[in-house]
Amino acid sequence: VAAVREWKDGKDEEIMEDVTTSAVDGQEPVRSETCVLRFLTPTRFEVNHRTVKALSFSLFFGFLLRRIRNLQYFHYEPSSSTGDSILQERAKTIMLLSHDWVWMDQARRSHGRWMPQGGWVGEVRFSGDFSPFLPFLKLGELVHVGKGTSFGMGRFEILFPL
Repeated sequence: VAAVREWKDGKDEEIMEDVTTSAVDGQEPVRSETCVLRFLTPTRFEVNHRTVKALSFSLFFGFLLRRIRNLQYFHYEPSSSTGDSILQERAKTIMLLSHDWVWMDQARRSHGRWMPQGGWVGEVRFSGDFSPFLPFLKLGELVHVGKGTSFGMGRFEILFPL
């Protein structure tokens, strides 16, 4: 992603530049071997209209990358996704260690009908080299991932335990 922009005080400001290569928050890339994704609001991923119950990092990263690229395309400029396939291949090297999440049912009202809007809440732990993915994960904390992001679903945070 070339830049992340924010509308603030009547001005369009750049808040993060070249997210594919820059360090996040002025820090060096994290070299941790373990990453925890903590899903704070119900998060639902679907493949072929079926809800994903076991999440691999490559699947998660594919959803996150698509979300970022769609936002970039519609709100900033079309991207050249030349490095995306390399990143997606590297994402396959990240291993799932555990998942401790529960399904949370909730619903919303739309045009007089109740629409189901459930999703997974909890933690998923992965192992591997996260340095090439960190800028995308940090951006994902801001833009959310999965189905229903416009309704506040898919909010997550990343943790690197010591």
